[in-house]
Amino acid sequence: MSHFVTIDDKTFYTGTQIRGSKGLDIYKTTLSNGEFSALEKMPSTINSEKLWEYAPILFYDGKYMFYQVYNGKDNFGGDDIYVSKKDENGSWLPNKNLGKLINTNMNECPVAITSDGKYFFFTRDYKENPENYDGISSIYFIETKALQLDDLFKNE
Repeated sequence: MSHFVTIDDKTFYTGTQIRGSKGLDIYKTTLSNGEFSALEKMPSTINSEKLWEYAPILFYDGKYMFYQVYNGKDNFGGDDIYVSKKDENGSWLPNKNLGKLINTNMNECPVAITSDGKYFFFTRDYKENPENYDGISSIYFIETKALQLDDLFKNE
């Protein structure tokens, strides 16, 4: 469903649906000796049983994972971009909606982060009249510091 992403060329993340599951989820796999491990479902702080989580991208240092969630909690409509943060023990904290600076009543999807972490790129399916939606997205970018990521997780 979405591309593999990695920062270490060994641990890869992807959004997909496993046969028998109820939705799309984010999984990881590790490359070792030329072989990928079985897909391992990310924890419930990232995935839920009923929602679709997919299109993950990692912050340049691996500290944050951004991904798309369809109709998630605190949703602004359609697909919104959520973020999870790795704590000091390497566990992923509960996800947070990036908020109205990024998310709207249209579909947003994370696309990329510059290698220095300065800019965050995402798409939005914005149309004046959503009834005439043609599936074509526009690409946007913002300085990552404007996302105030540390503030999102300050009480975690």
